[in-house]
Amino acid sequence: MVQKSYSNLVTEVCGWSKETCLKNVETTLPSALNILEDSLYKPTADNIGLLKVICHSLLPCLPCQELEEKVFRKLCPAMMNFIHNILDIIDSNLTDQRNETDLDVKALLSEHLEYFINVNQCVDQCIKCAMSVSVDLSWVQSLPGCAVHVLLQAYKHCKTSSQLYGEILNLFSEQLSILFKTAHALQTSLLGLLDNVCITGAPLEEHVSILCSVCTTLYEVCCVVSSLDIKLVISLLRGISRLSSQHLSLLQDRLDVSPIIKYLCHEIGQGYEYLFELCGGTQTESLSQGDDKTFDKLVKVLGFQMKVMVALLRDYSKYLDNCEKNVVDLLLCFHRLLPPSLSAKSLSEKQMASVKLLLINATAPIVSHLITNKALRRELTSNHSADDLSEDNFPKLILQLMVLDMLPKFEADVFDSWLAPVNYQENVPTLSLLAAIFHSVQMCEVEMRYPVMLAGVVVAGKPQRQVSLYEHVATHLCGFIGACPARHFSLLESTLLEHVLGRSTLSSLLAADCWCFLARYGTANLCRDQVQGLVKLYLQLKNTSNKTVLFRLESLLHRLIKLMARDHQNCLVEMFPPEEEPMLWVAVTPNCLHENLGHDVRNKLLQWSVNVVNSSSVKLSHLLTALDFLTNVVSNSPSQCSPTHQELIVHFVNQMSIQLQVHCALTHSQEILVAKLVLLAGSVLQQLSTKSILQVLVVIQKCLEEKISLSFCLSVVHFLVKFSKCKIEPCFEQSQVLEKLSKVFHHMLSHPSALVHHAALSAFADFASHTIHETAIPACIQGEQWLQQRVERFLNKCPHKPAKQFDLVTFLRSNLIEASRIKTDTACTSETLNQEKGMFAIELEHIRDTESEPPTKKIKLKNTSDENDTEKFPKQMLPSSQQFLLQRIISLADDLEKESSQSTLTPEFVDSAKLAVARINECLVLNQSWFDSLS
Repeated sequence: MVQKSYSNLVTEVCGWSKETCLKNVETTLPSALNILEDSLYKPTADNIGLLKVICHSLLPCLPCQELEEKVFRKLCPAMMNFIHNILDIIDSNLTDQRNETDLDVKALLSEHLEYFINVNQCVDQCIKCAMSVSVDLSWVQSLPGCAVHVLLQAYKHCKTSSQLYGEILNLFSEQLSILFKTAHALQTSLLGLLDNVCITGAPLEEHVSILCSVCTTLYEVCCVVSSLDIKLVISLLRGISRLSSQHLSLLQDRLDVSPIIKYLCHEIGQGYEYLFELCGGTQTESLSQGDDKTFDKLVKVLGFQMKVMVALLRDYSKYLDNCEKNVVDLLLCFHRLLPPSLSAKSLSEKQMASVKLLLINATAPIVSHLITNKALRRELTSNHSADDLSEDNFPKLILQLMVLDMLPKFEADVFDSWLAPVNYQENVPTLSLLAAIFHSVQMCEVEMRYPVMLAGVVVAGKPQRQVSLYEHVATHLCGFIGACPARHFSLLESTLLEHVLGRSTLSSLLAADCWCFLARYGTANLCRDQVQGLVKLYLQLKNTSNKTVLFRLESLLHRLIKLMARDHQNCLVEMFPPEEEPMLWVAVTPNCLHENLGHDVRNKLLQWSVNVVNSSSVKLSHLLTALDFLTNVVSNSPSQCSPTHQELIVHFVNQMSIQLQVHCALTHSQEILVAKLVLLAGSVLQQLSTKSILQVLVVIQKCLEEKISLSFCLSVVHFLVKFSKCKIEPCFEQSQVLEKLSKVFHHMLSHPSALVHHAALSAFADFASHTIHETAIPACIQGEQWLQQRVERFLNKCPHKPAKQFDLVTFLRSNLIEASRIKTDTACTSETLNQEKGMFAIELEHIRDTESEPPTKKIKLKNTSDENDTEKFPKQMLPSSQQFLLQRIISLADDLEKESSQSTLTPEFVDSAKLAVARINECLVLNQSWFDSLS
């Protein structure tokens, strides 16, 4: 067919019937496309008219299989060029002239907007012509890219129209509205086409590039229309999700979905925060007065966006690039703003249920899809500062526990990557998941102490109960321990031990609980081996200055030994006899052993302790241990303490209280010793004479005049508790005892520490309710009006009302912040108990108790003892009476050594002899400052 002019060709084709078009399409269509190409795609009425003829008249005459080769390959670039030329003309005219009176400019703009609309309609018509039940991509491979490009330009122009047209926008509002509607129609057609696109033959690189380009441009369209119409966004996201999922095998390693996921995270995060603005606060009016319909609509939109993101993460989890942090931040935001987080916003129960159903419930699937992702592991296990009190610590802990629950279901390599990560010169080193959870527990101390409550584990046949955060974490950790593979058992043990001995009390307690679960549900041999290993560790560390570590080991051992089999307990005592390791058994207490074994160990420790407190030479560490045990056994197991033992203890308290009255300043070590003596005195208070009680009170009063520790004050309060049922016998010293008792009570009640003050209030209330010495009660609170009012409120059980409203969360956070600024020494006796370098010995030169030595050693000591006695106490320096007594004591000691080497001394003789030795000691310490030897 001979090439015709624009107008003739357009007029002629428009007059053709369908049959004529079918007959002439093969000759007319190439001519029409050539005419457009020769026109350089200038947006004129003739060119646009010809474009419409091609799309509306000629295109429907071709079969779908031939559209790409015969039409779209040339027509699609032509339509994109038309769009660019139209936009260039509009932009240039708007830049050069914005005068509303310029009719030529307005006409030109109106004309080209009409061209824009026509091109949109032509692209839409092309899609409709290509549409069928199933469309092979090779039939239309130029069309999707063209359509999505035209769609993007149309939406962009509509979005920026207010800035482009400025004051003359109202003149073109109708045409812009039509442009938007045609773009919407084009979007609908395009997404329909993409749903039906398939690849029947072998996929080509060109096909993959086209699909990637379409998905990427659709995402760009999403970004443009996000502020125009949410329905458009939903439709586009649905199209992206379907297309990327439908051709997953082709796109998985080619399509970069990270920008789409970042966009979704941003949109969902903003919408999520806006939900709480819709609901409003308790003190301010909400932005929309809590419009339920708006809330429900927004939740559904966010829920749909979440579904799209979950689908993308599911399909492309192995091919993500720098979007994992955005996902984690979004999940943290979810759990930060909802209960039970302490930063939660207020929502009604209905709204809460809706948010959880459509948003929060997606957390677990997201974590499951990303659990194999290294970036997620880095985000959840990075080693951040231990002083960080971020509000995201609690949500982070929740996510870590989710991962912990899921790990046993995954392959070994995934399990290993979380539990034993390998850091390849990364900027932020990562911890094992177990260590990261314990770190998060430290960071969630406020939530632990508050406590935050969560839904517990569902047990069949029982209603679900609310549990504290601590129990929640412990339950999940124990569940994981039960499923932990054997290859990670050493890591598990080392992690638990590290945190049992760590600086955090909460982490230590949690690790100990988990260890007890491990020992309880493991084998008996496992429990035995772990206890033996921990005992050996304890013996290695027993001289450390950090007594917090020892205390935690002692507590753990006490619990673990209880779980041992009876025969294993017997073997443990044989391996570490109480006679050789008394500090160990006093620390873990014989109560952890079975009844018969515990009774035997307790008797041996009692004998050892009595020997120590009445010995002439003893290590301070042994003395402190003996005081602890005697206080414990007299208070809790008095039946095992014979009258003779009690007399020896009372004598020791008497002689010590006499010695302490003449002592001045206390070192830290000596303060600890005095505190333990006060506790021991309280345990035998009923057996003390009035004079002895007075001596103890004098010592306490002198110590209170100095700068003493909080622990010493608490020991004094424990001593005061015993006075509620103590009858002070009438005698000369009774009035002095009551006077000093009142002063000590007054001092403790006025103590600035809330802990000491409250403990003293409780002790005083018990004393005031039960004592027969009622005259001493008023003097305890005399002279302090505020103290009298405080005591009266406490006795009447009226809670204290602070001057300003008290908020527990604020209080706990402020305490933690303050504690993080102060570096405290956790060692209780940092100056003492290093037996190899600085061992304190208590020497009483006049008497040397050698009963605990073997007979052969006693004989060897005889001659040296005589020589030492002769050197230290020359006869010419002693009065005759003292020289006579000394010779009798030495002679008696010789006879006793001879007798003990020939036969075994009876228990009755030993007890009576010890009582006599204690009397001698009491006389000697009156002339020698025994306590000063500790300095």
